[in-house]
Amino acid sequence: MRGAVDVHAYSPEDLKLNLREAIDGRWLTSGDLEVFSIPAVHATGTKAQCQVLRRQGKTFFVCHDTGYLTEEAWRMLEGLRMDAVVIDATFGLRDLSGAHMGGKYVIATRDRLVEMGCLSKDGIAIANHFTHNSKVLHDEMCAYFEPKGFLVGYDGMTVEL
Repeated sequence: MRGAVDVHAYSPEDLKLNLREAIDGRWLTSGDLEVFSIPAVHATGTKAQCQVLRRQGKTFFVCHDTGYLTEEAWRMLEGLRMDAVVIDATFGLRDLSGAHMGGKYVIATRDRLVEMGCLSKDGIAIANHFTHNSKVLHDEMCAYFEPKGFLVGYDGMTVEL
């Protein structure tokens, strides 16, 4: 292939990467970014994680590539305060949870964060991580999630925290 680059020819040092292991339940710091990892429910046999990101006094929970969280993960989130959460809604309006979520599980995730005091009632909650598996159009996602207090993600979306 003309112009292709063999990425395997470069080491992390060549690419100026500082690889560090994210351990569930512990904060990891890189510059002014802090990352807190929890176990995700994803593909069997993998060690998938979701991350809480904190920078400049703002905290954002990225809850993608996961089904409804385990009790272990919920316990790890106790005491954390978040300004916003983006939640996996791969299955759209369908009430499914497995390696991803949809429908009532997206809402239940946000609601539990509010009940735990992690997210305020007015905190930003975004349904996102859509694929063809959702089997609905974006407008249908908006009609379902927006009345329930969610923003619905789209390509190029930005949110001020």
